[in-house]
Amino acid sequence: MTPFQTSVIGSDAPRFIAFILDRLFEIEVITLFRPPSSQPIQQDPSIRDSEEGLIEQALAIRSQFNLPFWDALLLYISNRPVKTKNLLKRVTLHNPQDSDAISIHRTDCTESRLREIIEALPSGRMLAISSKMLTKQGEALHLPMLDFHCQASRANDDLVKSVMSELEVNGYIAKSGRSYHFYGAKLMDERSLVTLLGKALLFCPILDRAWIAHQLIERACGLRISPGKDYQNCPEIIFEV
Repeated sequence: MTPFQTSVIGSDAPRFIAFILDRLFEIEVITLFRPPSSQPIQQDPSIRDSEEGLIEQALAIRSQFNLPFWDALLLYISNRPVKTKNLLKRVTLHNPQDSDAISIHRTDCTESRLREIIEALPSGRMLAISSKMLTKQGEALHLPMLDFHCQASRANDDLVKSVMSELEVNGYIAKSGRSYHFYGAKLMDERSLVTLLGKALLFCPILDRAWIAHQLIERACGLRISPGKDYQNCPEIIFEV
């Protein structure tokens, strides 16, 4: 018996993926992808000088209330008759998972292989895993995933457990860095995944609203499994729910 079969708590994402494949025998192929690197919106050349003040106000609201940036910006401009064409265009920017993706058969998806892929990442890039997985029967099913926004803390450990209890889905919570990730313990079909994401929207901003929106557009979820950008470590499983 391999170590990750006895306890998954304390495992980082590469080891956890090996654990999931060990548990869910029906998974045949998983998809990994490398999200494109993005610059801060302040460095976007399409942003006009008149819009920079709106960005500053949004950053102040984000700092004061711990809201996601886009939620803070949209909150601010919703009460002000200003023209923000370029900012609103950025709201709809979506990066599809298949723009830089690789499919890996379960026999090749070992912890060591995942670490090799992570080590080979270009500077500043991250590796993510897609919820969409191919089964031995050729069916596309999903490992449910969620991205939280609330700050990681002992008090919010209990909050996350309560939210997942209300969503009625079991699985594993990882500390993602500043917040949390959720991975389900069982596969589900696309319709069930969309329903879960819709219910999860009701708990925003505890959960990340913009992340959920992009997963609904994609009809699949994706979560980071490597260090990268502002993150020094892989996400780490901290408890089951």
